[in-house]
Amino acid sequence: MGQATPFQPQVDNPILTVVLLIALADAFGLVGLIMAPPLSVVCQILWSRLVSHRALLGAAAQVSDLKERQARVWDTIKAMDEPPPPLVTSSMERLTHLIEEAEPILHEALPAEPSGPFHPPSLLP
Repeated sequence: MGQATPFQPQVDNPILTVVLLIALADAFGLVGLIMAPPLSVVCQILWSRLVSHRALLGAAAQVSDLKERQARVWDTIKAMDEPPPPLVTSSMERLTHLIEEAEPILHEALPAEPSGPFHPPSLLP
């Protein structure tokens, strides 16, 4: 009994399941009660694939965009005639450190490419 099963669902939203149970039971009776849990799982999987995956890809793209903007700001600072104030240098170094910390976290959070027939469109060029 204490042994883990090979299939452990990664999505579980009991509120959605209860709402679907009530709505489908009211509309279709016993058939609705039987169909609500599988429908709930399908909705959660679609949400995960369509919305959550895009949000993570969008965050990774934002970090890439930040790196490009940071490089442009560094170029502007270096092109200045006088040396930048210590606050500017310190802030830019802190930004570099924060971007370096964020990159591995986002790469770990990005899900592996799905093995099924459905592949959501990539937001990265």
